[in-house]
Amino acid sequence: MSIKLTRRTLMEANNSSQAKISLKTSVSLTIFVLFITLILVIGYWAFWANISPAWTGFGSYNEELNGPRSKTLWDWMELLLVPVGLALAGYWFTKVQKTTELEIALKNQRQQSLESYLDRIKELILVRGLGPNAYPEVNKLATTLTLNILRELNEERNRQVVQFLQESELLETRWRGVIKLSKADLSNIDLNGANLLKVNLFKAILCDANLSGANLNNADLRETKLERANLRKAKLYLAVMEHAKLAGADLREANLRDVDLTFAKLPNANLRYAILRRAKLPKTDLSAAKLKGADLSHANLFNANLEQANLFKANLKHANLTQANLFKTNLSRAIYNNKTRWPDDFDPVAAGAIRDEA
Repeated sequence: MSIKLTRRTLMEANNSSQAKISLKTSVSLTIFVLFITLILVIGYWAFWANISPAWTGFGSYNEELNGPRSKTLWDWMELLLVPVGLALAGYWFTKVQKTTELEIALKNQRQQSLESYLDRIKELILVRGLGPNAYPEVNKLATTLTLNILRELNEERNRQVVQFLQESELLETRWRGVIKLSKADLSNIDLNGANLLKVNLFKAILCDANLSGANLNNADLRETKLERANLRKAKLYLAVMEHAKLAGADLREANLRDVDLTFAKLPNANLRYAILRRAKLPKTDLSAAKLKGADLSHANLFNANLEQANLFKANLKHANLTQANLFKTNLSRAIYNNKTRWPDDFDPVAAGAIRDEA
């Protein structure tokens, strides 16, 4: 009975809270609309002064004919201009000060969290032997602590965490390590510029993550979910990304030399000016992908889906496009040579590509 009453009380409190929020929003919106309307009306009168009411003070007035003029809207506006301006300036200053204080508090909180995490990991190393030969629960605890701290911190401190784990040889790579990031949910995480060399991110979830400029050379990204992730200028040399999901990802200017993207999904991905030299892309979905100026020389695009992709000025020298889907693909000014392999009966010249044997 008490549980039912508690639930009912919580529901009533929640409904009451939502009603208050809704009322507050409605009042704020009404005040905003009235304020904008007032500004527009005053602006209209000021612009069309000749047709504005006399009490506004915007139009001309003949004191000799009509006598001394009483206080007008314009007079009151002049009187209120200074105090209103000071009030707005005070409000702005208070808001800026409050924002600064919150930022400082958040910064201090993150620093304390980082120091607490590092102390805890060091304790696990010294007291409980964290490492390859430790009890499984010790390594599992270290992994849980790491995942929690990475979600909490910003890019600068996350880089410090990753650097510490790399130097301690604790972060799991393709060949060693005990703190696992594989299969972890790291959506929206900020790892901008982090050193993730050879890291194991197999089946990890990194949707909407910020990995711009990160070092992911030789990383294991098989079946990793990277939809809408920011990988601009990321280093992915020799990364294994079979079956990875990168729909809508930003890979502009990324280094993807010798990467394995077999069966990967990259529809609508942005790969402008990316380096994909010798990349493995057989049966890869690149539909509607942006590949303007990309280096695809020596790339294997066998049976790849390039429908509606933009390869304007892309380098296709020595590339293998056998059985690739080039329906509505933009190949205007893309360069190729006599080693480029095209689908049967495909005419690259008619598609706008340029042969270059240099």
